[in-house]
Amino acid sequence: MSYDIGEQSVFYDLPFGEHERHKLDIFLPQSLNSIEKKLPFFVLIHGGGWTRGDKSRYHNFARFLNSKGYAAVCVSYKLLNMGSDCEGIMSDIHAGMNFIKENGGKYMLDTEKTALVGNSAGGHVALLYGYKMKEASPIKIAFIISEVGPTDFCDPSFFENCPDEVLHNRLWLVSALTGEPVSPELVFSGNFPESVLRISPINYVDKDFPPTILEYGMEDPVVPYTNGERLFKKLRETDPDEARSQLILFRNSGHDLANDAEAKERSLELLDIFSARYLPLP
Repeated sequence: MSYDIGEQSVFYDLPFGEHERHKLDIFLPQSLNSIEKKLPFFVLIHGGGWTRGDKSRYHNFARFLNSKGYAAVCVSYKLLNMGSDCEGIMSDIHAGMNFIKENGGKYMLDTEKTALVGNSAGGHVALLYGYKMKEASPIKIAFIISEVGPTDFCDPSFFENCPDEVLHNRLWLVSALTGEPVSPELVFSGNFPESVLRISPINYVDKDFPPTILEYGMEDPVVPYTNGERLFKKLRETDPDEARSQLILFRNSGHDLANDAEAKERSLELLDIFSARYLPLP
C-alpha cells in the first residue's frame, strides 16, 4: 500500500517475514515515478528497551532525511517479550536487509550500501549488526549513528549505583537478550559469561569497523555515557582517524538528548559530513 504526501511517496508495512513484527516502511523524498536515479538510503532501527516501540518512532526522522534528498527505511523487529532474544533480533534485521537488497530496486533504492541509525535499544542493535554482521550483510554498511545505545554490558556503571528495581530490570533485559540467567552475584563479580560478551558491540570492533557516530547524555539514568566513552576509546585505539569515529556528549541531557542545543547542532553537522563522505547523493 502506498500513497503520496506532497512530493513524497511512502510504502507502509512491507512484510519481510512471517511474524507480525516483520514489517518495514519505505520513505522516499518524492513520488516514486518521478525519481530518475536510485537513491542512497538510511535504515532506521527503533528503540524501546527491546520490549516496546515500533518503526513508527522513526517516521519523523525519515521525513527529515527525505528533506535532505535521502530515502529511509524504518524497520520493526520481534521483541524480547514476544519470545525473541538478541540473536533473534539480529536475524530479523538481517531478514529486513535481505528484503531491501532483493526488492529495493522497485523503490529506486541504491542497495549497494546504506547507513544504520538507531536510538537506545535500536542504537545497540545498529552497532551490533553493523560490527558483527558487516561481512554477512547483503548491503554494505557505510556508517552507523547510535544515539544512547548500549555498547558494553560488562561496563560496571551499567549495574552500579542504581535502585533495586532498576537493577532487576537491567538483569532481566540482559538475561532475555542472552537467553541465559544473569544474576547480581555474577555481575558484581565481574566474571561475565561468554553470552554477555557476545551481545556487546564493543567486542566486535576490528580494523574494518564501519565509521561511527556516538551520541550520549551525561545525565542519562538509563544508559550511562561511559558506555559511549568505552566504545569510542576502542574505536580510536583501533584507528585514530577522526573521520571514522566521533563521540558527542550532551552534557545537560538525559536519555532524550533534549537539553543541549550546541551538541544537537554538532550532531546534525556530523550527519551531513558522514553522509556526504560515506553515502553521497547522486
